Amino acid sequence: MKISGYLYDPGSSARSEAKLARRGNRFFLTSPALSSEREVEIGLVADRLAKIPQSVTFGNGQRFIPRYPLPEEFLHLETARAVRWIDWLERATLVKTVVLLAFLAASVVALRQAVPFAADGAAALIPAEMERAVGKQAFREFDAIVLEPSQLSIERRERMVSTANELARIGDIDPVPAIEFRHAPLIGPNAFAFPGGPILVTDELVEVLEGDATVVAVIAHEMGHVEKRHGLRQALRVGGILLIATLVFGDDGSMLEELSTIAGSLVNLQYSRDFERDADSFAADILIASGRSSEDLATALQTLAQECGKPCSKESGWLSTHPVMADRISALQDR
Repeated sequence: MKISGYLYDPGSSARSEAKLARRGNRFFLTSPALSSEREVEIGLVADRLAKIPQSVTFGNGQRFIPRYPLPEEFLHLETARAVRWIDWLERATLVKTVVLLAFLAASVVALRQAVPFAADGAAALIPAEMERAVGKQAFREFDAIVLEPSQLSIERRERMVSTANELARIGDIDPVPAIEFRHAPLIGPNAFAFPGGPILVTDELVEVLEGDATVVAVIAHEMGHVEKRHGLRQALRVGGILLIATLVFGDDGSMLEELSTIAGSLVNLQYSRDFERDADSFAADILIASGRSSEDLATALQTLAQECGKPCSKESGWLSTHPVMADRISALQDR
């Protein structure tokens, strides 16, 4: 196969007629400026975009631009998937647009159905001991960098831990996750569960909630995350979405890849909101079974909403992973 085009010397805009031929895995250049055919080494090939001819740069710095787009089989070079997508899109027609929209719609449905199912199946195969080991290591590293020793009295901490452990017994949680109190001015009023435990509760959260009953209700919510293995399942779901994005768009650091990663993360927010509702329901169950009330958790959420202010009152909820606070409070009060 022989391709006609133009040959440019390094740093020059002057061109001459030339032909590039391929025989086996070797390339040969012919030109009126050359006394004979010369074998050349291809150093760089420009990306393939729409109908723009690809420039080919040789090892000596000369550049060859074909008259027409090179057939893909001529160079036998693997084109990055993201580049092929851009090339395909730039040749867009009405039919291609319809096909693309249909593909995107089907992909969203598949992500929402298949990824959670597959990720939860994978989570079931991971030993709980391994999950707890990961959670403990993550807590140790977080503790060393961000957290400070708790300033709460030992008596108060022990009282809340004892009550929370009783709720864990009622909820049939075994083993009971450790509950760690820490002073954490950098993250403020907060509580969250590491995969498999422990559960971190900040002094700032205890200070904001004031009453021990509401703090224990929040701990019950975090126990729900541990018992339902939400941390592990969330990590596997995120990983599944990013894996799909990489398989579809490639791993070449392109803008398309970045956009697909962001889109996958936004889809995953819904998964996390579902986990929050699930943990609320778990906490309500064990609070009621212990003779307490789900109103304790509702009160805690109301107090946190007031502390958070406007960001927590928006219709879309926190720009984190939590559902609309008012909806969660209403559901708990209905219980």
